[in-house]
Amino acid sequence: MPTLREALQHIVDRHAALRTVFPEQNGAAVALCRDRVELELPLIELGRAEATDTDTELAERLQQEALRPFDLSQELLLRASLFRLREHEHALLLVIHHIVADGWSLTVLCRELQALYDGRLKGESAEPAPLPIQY
Repeated sequence: MPTLREALQHIVDRHAALRTVFPEQNGAAVALCRDRVELELPLIELGRAEATDTDTELAERLQQEALRPFDLSQELLLRASLFRLREHEHALLLVIHHIVADGWSLTVLCRELQALYDGRLKGESAEPAPLPIQY
């Protein structure tokens, strides 16, 4: 789990949009990019009880988390949760507010996450090329 958290944190550190909040000033929302924001990655255990249907429980938890509103004025607009289904089986949920991501940027995020995570697992530096611009 530390490897995944490090890879996700690297992405948050790399992309200013993911560190941006939108507080209200003089009656209007303004974009404010924070220098550093710690990404939380809670590990949520599923299926501990014998009678629990892990797939149903996961679907319910995913829906709950996806529907939880963001506080645009203060909260990181990317939430991550890692669900442990079985000892060596996990599901990662990333919830990103549409104000800081679109379909194209989600593709970039997934590609970078995979490269950073795989590189860290292999003990290699998988640093993406520097960003030519920020959102």
